[in-house]
Amino acid sequence: MALNKAGNLYGMSPYGGDYNGCGNHGIGCGLLYKLTQAGKNTVLRVFEGPDGILPEGGLVVGVDGNIYGTAIFGGILSCFSPGGIRYRYEKGCGTICKVDRTGKFTVLHRFTGKADGSSPYEADSGSRGQSLWHAAFGGNTICLEDRYGCGTIFKVDTHGRFSVLHRFTSAISQPDFDNLLLRDSKGNLYGVNGIGGANNTGFIFKVTPGGKFSIVASFPSDVNRDYGIFPQGVVMDPAGNFYGTMSNFGADGYGTVFKVTP
Repeated sequence: MALNKAGNLYGMSPYGGDYNGCGNHGIGCGLLYKLTQAGKNTVLRVFEGPDGILPEGGLVVGVDGNIYGTAIFGGILSCFSPGGIRYRYEKGCGTICKVDRTGKFTVLHRFTGKADGSSPYEADSGSRGQSLWHAAFGGNTICLEDRYGCGTIFKVDTHGRFSVLHRFTSAISQPDFDNLLLRDSKGNLYGVNGIGGANNTGFIFKVTPGGKFSIVASFPSDVNRDYGIFPQGVVMDPAGNFYGTMSNFGADGYGTVFKVTP
């Protein structure tokens, strides 16, 4: 959900809305709603296929006061997204949308599943400037290991201008899409993967504003036994330290909390 300066909450439901009109097998393509401080709920948009399907990515309030979000599927309905393998019936490669302060809904970008990526997941670093940053699950025809593509990091500004910052070339270098992208004060983006890296136990990567990709930290080789697996919920403090959790293993077998210093 997203909270604007007026105290209104905005959220998206991945299902519901029009149960019959969006061709989504009777479960609806989702909707976007607004909840005031007084508890009044207003549906701002009932999604149809070209708007997007399954809008479950995070919402963010831009510096312009508008609300921005993503839908995993929909848009160009002839496009095939690798994320559709998980959901089987979904069509389209996803969209980026905007709702302004008057409630007007606009689709800013419809993914093609090619060089721009596809299925933008919940991986937003927030709006500290004029651009919003996300990761996309597939697309990218130069991927070495996945014929559906290894994903991209892209940005869209408040004017709707879309551009790709980085295209992943290996399935083991792409980010875990359950983790947010993080951004420091210099505009560098950081992400996490639970596999790959120097020890094939996961790593933290960095992408500069110019698109240069590098691995800044690899998890230890004995990460499974002592530290846990599958880093989740990773955050960064102002000093550049990373914190997160690992599931399973650790001293008692139930997971761990970790810190990675600069």
